[in-house]
Amino acid sequence: MGDETGKRLALGVEQSDTPSADDNDWHLVFEPDRAWIGMYVARDGTRKYVKGFLSVNTDKVKYPR
Repeated sequence: MGDETGKRLALGVEQSDTPSADDNDWHLVFEPDRAWIGMYVARDGTRKYVKGFLSVNTDKVKYPR
């Protein structure tokens, strides 16, 4: 999604170069480079875990002080 200034919001599935059933990583991104939230598969030996992440670029986010 975007407006006249460009891209503002992206929601999607991250797929590898060779898509498979393991490609179930997803993300929600607030553009340009403001914040990210999502989930991905992490491998530990033969086990797979779903992990979440949240990141905010405090240099680009304005908030009340």
